[in-house]
Amino acid sequence: MPPCTDSLKRARPAWFGGAVLFLFALAWRLPYSLTRPITHIDENWFSLPTVQRMLAGEWLFYISGTNYAAPIHEALSALLARFLGENLLTLRLPAVLFGAAAVVMMYAVLRTVVKERAAFAIALLLALPNSAVGRYTTFAHSTYAALLLLLGVIQWVTFRTDRARTTGNWLLLAALLGTAAYFLRLSFMQTGPLLAWLGVRSDIFRRFRAGLGDDALRRRMRCAAAVAAASALALAPVLYRFLTRRETYVMSRPEMLLLAAAALLGLAALVVARPALPTPRRPECLAAVLVAAALVLIPLPAKVWFQRVEAPRLAARQVKLWPEVSYSLKHLHEMPLQARLLVQGIGPAILIGRWDELEGYPMETEPLTWKCGVTFAVAGLLGMVGLWRWRRGWRYAWGGKDFVLVAPFLTVVVVVFPSWSLHSETCYRYLAPFLAGFYLLAYRVLQPAIERRPRAACAALGALIVYHGIDCYWHMI
Repeated sequence: MPPCTDSLKRARPAWFGGAVLFLFALAWRLPYSLTRPITHIDENWFSLPTVQRMLAGEWLFYISGTNYAAPIHEALSALLARFLGENLLTLRLPAVLFGAAAVVMMYAVLRTVVKERAAFAIALLLALPNSAVGRYTTFAHSTYAALLLLLGVIQWVTFRTDRARTTGNWLLLAALLGTAAYFLRLSFMQTGPLLAWLGVRSDIFRRFRAGLGDDALRRRMRCAAAVAAASALALAPVLYRFLTRRETYVMSRPEMLLLAAAALLGLAALVVARPALPTPRRPECLAAVLVAAALVLIPLPAKVWFQRVEAPRLAARQVKLWPEVSYSLKHLHEMPLQARLLVQGIGPAILIGRWDELEGYPMETEPLTWKCGVTFAVAGLLGMVGLWRWRRGWRYAWGGKDFVLVAPFLTVVVVVFPSWSLHSETCYRYLAPFLAGFYLLAYRVLQPAIERRPRAACAALGALIVYHGIDCYWHMI
């Protein structure tokens, strides 16, 4: 990886690029948010009723009817509606503002990872997205825009904590991680990789590596890693359900068996690895306690309020919650369909948008489409260039800052793949908060070509943005 330039030494102040990006993001989203009718289920069934209940004086800590995510947008919408009335502006403006602010935050994070021009280009793609990606920072799809902003702040504070591992920085990071867990449990896809990154760069990990001088210990650790991988494989489908379901979710028997198997395998891996693990010191224990406590305690009040107060009220009024669907792990012969859905449905949604064509379900009989071809071509290009760079000596470094942004995107793909809930192209929304990581990975793969031909790269970027504009015009409903 090339060394990064210190942002303080750059001639152009960071606020200038951030201001430009913020204005671009607003100009891209506001016309649609003010003119498109309320037709989607997320707005009609969830966001709008939540705002109306808040205006009626009710206390809500989850979105109405779901007890799934924090009503951050809706709380601000209710505040605006008290002064400006109930309309499209007051309903959607919070998501637009959060989305625009998130672009600026991601630009600030990217400036610490890559050169300024590359950071601006990636942030520009986030500011001017296609219709599918842009929808979740334009319309009242609850929590996603606020979560995107919060994830950017978390990444920034992660780099700050890595520079100075003080109690204050750990406390701030723990509070942000706990808040993100309350916002939407999908944030654990960011929490896990960043804690792993901080762990690999910690003093306890350096002591661990220094103690692996013995061949027997290295063999023991390889065995422990294999057992831990098996544990993660058993946990993946259950983890996906936990991260994307509501508080009414009850584990089924297959999930309990998978969780028990994962726990046993994880315990076995720990037992095997224990002779090679160093004893943690007091600051390291304190950091672990702060993070664990925040992840449990910050989301807890909302959960207790729903179970003890709101759920009984809804039951007394005979209001039905959004139902849970029975759990069914994909069988081995169904995995090719999952792969096809990723390549033909979710991949095109991320790459080419076309939002109003995404409401499909499993593709057992559907023919291959041109959208599938585009996705194959992009994935094949990145794969071939990445393999070439690997053979030329390029390695993805665990210690690099890229990992904090790239790993969550890849983690979501791995976690959702075996789950039955990966049933529709609209599941791309789970990747949308981590899209900056995909763009960063693509940049790293293509970086030599981009730096050799910057004008061609700028022309390609401009063409992609023009396509995004056309896609939004025709498909942003």
